[in-house]
Amino acid sequence: MIGGLVGIAGLAVIFSNEIRATVWSLESGVVKGFIWVLVGTFFASIGTLLSGEMQAKKIPLVQSNAFSMLYGSLLIVAYTGIGDIKFGFDVSYSYVVSLISLALFASVLGFGAYLKLVGNIGADKASYVFIFTPVIALLLSTLFEDYQWSQVGLVGVMLIILGNVLVLFAKTKTVPRD
Repeated sequence: MIGGLVGIAGLAVIFSNEIRATVWSLESGVVKGFIWVLVGTFFASIGTLLSGEMQAKKIPLVQSNAFSMLYGSLLIVAYTGIGDIKFGFDVSYSYVVSLISLALFASVLGFGAYLKLVGNIGADKASYVFIFTPVIALLLSTLFEDYQWSQVGLVGVMLIILGNVLVLFAKTKTVPRD
């Protein structure tokens, strides 16, 4: 718990300028967006726990992941149909290539690797990767977008790394089950 809180504090430090500059009002849509982020995080956590349970029951990861993605896609299509939302598809080369690369590398390979990690070390420790992800994004931004590091950013990254160490190397107490 302490490691997670330290990591979240690190994220807050890294994005403190953006958080301060945000207009936190119902009219701006930020509060609604933040609520959707929390809801999405909740359901992603449930999915991670379910994947860990399925792997513990020796259900093959590739098949369970494929079915999960199929069900999620069908829910989105159903939502667009019920919600009278216009469904469109950009056929430009750049859009199709980026969609395929995101689907293959981020969704299939990346998420498959993450779920394998869940099966190997548990959902609690594996989920900490999501707190470390913004650090990787900042490193990529440094390489490709000329991101300039500040002392605040470095303190935030150090907190995230400290939180990661605390989470990954924490001694866990086993509680006997009845």
